[in-house]
Amino acid sequence: MLDDGNEEEFIASQTSVAADIIDLIQKEETVLYPTSLAMITPDEFEDMKSGDREIGFTFGKLETTSEPKKPIIQENSNISEQGNLAKDLAKLLGKYGFNSENTQSSELDVSMGKMTLEQINLVFKHLPVDITYVDENEIVKFYSDTAHRIFPRSKNVIGRDVKNCHPRKSVHIVEEIIEKFRNGEQDFVEFWINKPGLFIYISYSAVKDENGKFRGILEMMQDCTEFVHFRFTTLLNWESANLR
Repeated sequence: MLDDGNEEEFIASQTSVAADIIDLIQKEETVLYPTSLAMITPDEFEDMKSGDREIGFTFGKLETTSEPKKPIIQENSNISEQGNLAKDLAKLLGKYGFNSENTQSSELDVSMGKMTLEQINLVFKHLPVDITYVDENEIVKFYSDTAHRIFPRSKNVIGRDVKNCHPRKSVHIVEEIIEKFRNGEQDFVEFWINKPGLFIYISYSAVKDENGKFRGILEMMQDCTEFVHFRFTTLLNWESANLR
């Protein structure tokens, strides 16, 4: 509002903003924090830190630590038995030609070629777009770990209902897209965010198997701000490409 010169509208909205903030704080103190402390273990809190740091904090900066993260170990787990089970499973898989050892370097059959798991992860990491996959049960299963992520996100979104990963005011849009994709009414939708100095292209595609069964949604997001400057250029050289 202030950027648009709407000072009076900004001042008038502060009563509502203050009420919303107070309401949020009260819910945090009376519901969120006590429930979290009762249900989340210290090890789970530790595991959540990496995602929190990626999103960032409103006030202040948290010092980075080189202390190794403690692994989360389920209570009453028998590590010895788990190790024996893994060895037996590996032996069984090897018997039928499935090599479970060194899976990072073992080649996998993909739709067009063969790649190792390491190569697949490297490809996703170097794509100039952000990709997110939501399965047919509306659960976030994957997002690409690109170096230049458009919007920060926490790994804690993995395994969550996609509707819980969006602001409340946009949930109805998410639900509409899912419903149209699921019933086959639509297969693709695209839109963009166009602000001064920022142009973001976003698309959603229905993921279907070879039988046409709905298997989820693929979100693709790309920062196209730099491309706008080259719309009248047919050839880019190393200098004009502004390589990162």
